[in-house]
Amino acid sequence: MPDRKWHPMNTPEQPEADLLELAYPYAMHAVTEFERKLIERRRAAAGRARAAEFDARVGSTRETLATLSILDALPPPAGLEDRLMRALDDVTRRRTRRRSRRNWLAAAMALLIAVAAGIAAATNRGRYRRAPLPPTDVLATTVQQARAPERPMPITRTNLL
Repeated sequence: MPDRKWHPMNTPEQPEADLLELAYPYAMHAVTEFERKLIERRRAAAGRARAAEFDARVGSTRETLATLSILDALPPPAGLEDRLMRALDDVTRRRTRRRSRRNWLAAAMALLIAVAAGIAAATNRGRYRRAPLPPTDVLATTVQQARAPERPMPITRTNLL
């Protein structure tokens, strides 16, 4: 049993002009069996002139498709495949050359950056020394002070100024 969901061809309110739009997919067999039956019913219900126009569009579309299939059956001109393959090889070679130039340039830039970083590191070698760590007892006292609950500061005359 075909699915009776909403479909654009299921609505009877559509004008007959839509039937002509459906002539192309109908002619190319690009509709399901269910859709084909709906189109044929709509064609039968359409006026004589509209049905004739639908048939003319289907006929011309199928004739065009037949002409195209005949053109496809002809062999290509002699040497066309060789010319195409040579053109593709030329394009591939040019892209490879461009890619190798880009890779060489990127490697040169990376080397230049590495050398500049090395020179900067050697130049500034002794300038930035780490401060020595305070003795352990000073660290312990600092940690204890940080963990101790805050005591309210007594208000004195020197605090206010």
